[in-house]
Amino acid sequence: MAGSLSIILTNNQKYLPRVVVVDIAYNEQAGWFLLEFNACWGAGLNNCSAEKVIDCIVNATIN
Repeated sequence: MAGSLSIILTNNQKYLPRVVVVDIAYNEQAGWFLLEFNACWGAGLNNCSAEKVIDCIVNATIN
């Protein structure tokens, strides 16, 4: 999955914001798959390092 995600991000970099949160999901039929992209301030911050979250939000707001 990590290799596929890297390819998706590289090939679509010009269409994506500088900072995004990637939701990855799993189901029995498909296995692991990319579910959606979210803005960092709108994503659930479960088990995240507060320092890294702040850096992410700061970087997302820089033009």
